[in-house]
Amino acid sequence: MKHPHKSECQSPHPEGEGDWREGVIEELAEHIAAIEAGEAAPGEGSNPHRGGVFRDSDTEKAVVKECRYVLGLLAHRSRSEAEIRSKLAERVCDEEILEEIMRRLDGAGLIDDEAFARAWIEQRRAHKLLATAALRRELEGKGVSSRDINTVLEEAAPYDSEKERCQTLARERLAKELRKGGGAESLDRGAALRRIGGALARRGYSENLTLFVLNRELDAAGVTWS
Repeated sequence: MKHPHKSECQSPHPEGEGDWREGVIEELAEHIAAIEAGEAAPGEGSNPHRGGVFRDSDTEKAVVKECRYVLGLLAHRSRSEAEIRSKLAERVCDEEILEEIMRRLDGAGLIDDEAFARAWIEQRRAHKLLATAALRRELEGKGVSSRDINTVLEEAAPYDSEKERCQTLARERLAKELRKGGGAESLDRGAALRRIGGALARRGYSENLTLFVLNRELDAAGVTWS
């Protein structure tokens, strides 16, 4: 789901997101207050949820309450559609109500797996130096579709940038090994290859790239074979 459009909530914007969230929460709080006071909600009529509002005030209150709950989750970090649905399913038993909540969240621009994947990749590459393979596994685990993952990865940085991240991580790990082992002369190259190579593999880097980068770094550091 994507392509946000205006609904009962404004669409999110990268800048001033905190102000936007506060505005949405305030609007939803006013909506709940009006329902609790027995006032007719906008769009109320003969249809069950004409205008995006359920005729039954208790049901409408439950829908808006869960929308606010999701906003609270998103205040901590962005989430995929599958993550949001899973969280709601723990709280909402009625499938019709759950689908209405998802529809409103989508209409408010709060569900966009491409945007989620883009932000996730940027953050995980910057802070964890993860390779493409590891990022793909993580996003698949969060329920993002292969289509959305592929779309975002195709936009992402090319192989050269992945090699640079691998080099950065290898240098950091090797520096720790050298400090711990007392220098290049006392460091066992084979053991270093296994330990550092394993760490790089867990970050999703291929064996070929890992060996290429790590052997160059070991050569540059003067670590020889025993």
